Amino acid sequence: MIGAVAFGFVHIVFGSWFSVAASGVGGWIFASRYSRTRSLFTASVEHSVYGILVFTVGLGRHFYHGAVQAAPTRMIAATPA
Repeated sequence: MIGAVAFGFVHIVFGSWFSVAASGVGGWIFASRYSRTRSLFTASVEHSVYGILVFTVGLGRHFYHGAVQAAPTRMIAATPA
């Protein structure tokens, strides 16, 4: 299924071969669900459930870089009184 390959390839932005491979498998699951039900809503809910599961079991580091960069830390030197 071309959709599954495209879904996996889109996840290349995360810079992890695991995210591409796992998303390819997930894309195949979502495409086959859509083929059976013809419901985009059902496939979307399944995508959400599996996405939550991925983060719950600790694999989220392969799928998320963060939306905001960490603020730079400032060292506050003690000033003599």
